[in-house]
Amino acid sequence: MDQNNCCMLQIDAEVSSLKEKLDIMKESHHSLLERSAKSHEEMTFSTVERQRLNAERNLMSKKLALQDQKNAYVAAQHMEMLTLIIENQRLAATHVDLRQELAAAQHEVQIMHTQIGAVKDRREQQMRSHMDKIAKTAKGAKIYSAVVAAIADGHPLKEGEEKVKMHTHSYCCLDYAQIYDVVRYRLHRMKKKLKDELDNKNTVQEYICPNCGKRYTASLQLISMEDEFFHCESCNGELVAESDKLAAQEGGDGDDNARRRRCEKLKDMLQNF
Repeated sequence: MDQNNCCMLQIDAEVSSLKEKLDIMKESHHSLLERSAKSHEEMTFSTVERQRLNAERNLMSKKLALQDQKNAYVAAQHMEMLTLIIENQRLAATHVDLRQELAAAQHEVQIMHTQIGAVKDRREQQMRSHMDKIAKTAKGAKIYSAVVAAIADGHPLKEGEEKVKMHTHSYCCLDYAQIYDVVRYRLHRMKKKLKDELDNKNTVQEYICPNCGKRYTASLQLISMEDEFFHCESCNGELVAESDKLAAQEGGDGDDNARRRRCEKLKDMLQNF
């Protein structure tokens, strides 16, 4: 800031000196103009003197133009210096803000390190307590194993040793995903079986042996030449239609009614699934 102020003072001094010179030159210019006016009025000057005056006048005009350019350049430099000073002040303020933010961030990092250290200490204490519990459990297991081995070998317990009572607990883990898949598969099998049975009831007539329970479909190979009825290959019992047996079990009154009730029951079961 001191250097900038010195530069500004020097620039102001130069500008003041230039203004003074400009004033002097203007005064000389005015004097020349007055002299030229007098020369024109008196008309006593010679042609050479007039040319000299014109040359001096042109030279003075050029000097004034050059001085104006210098003044404009100095003013531009002055404005640029002011802009640089303002930018420098802004950067200084930004630097101060950044230093404050850095200090705050370092403080937060220090707090986080302190918290992390506290968490690590708690974890270490918990781990030590768990290790102590594990060590006590392992020691108890060794004592129990020694007692069990001594009892199994038939050695009596020493004085001061007490019988250790152990309680065992059984735990099981259910795989619900696997159980769900098994139930879905069984339901699918039951639905398929009911559907197949319902389709077969509508197309194929089945026969059942009342003695051994063996099932047959309609076949002329099982017909007996003696009484022209179907007989079982195993026990030679007379076969009856499955619908007749179901009707007899349900107390029905005919093949069609029993078959219809059976189909309706199968349909209800299939719809429930």
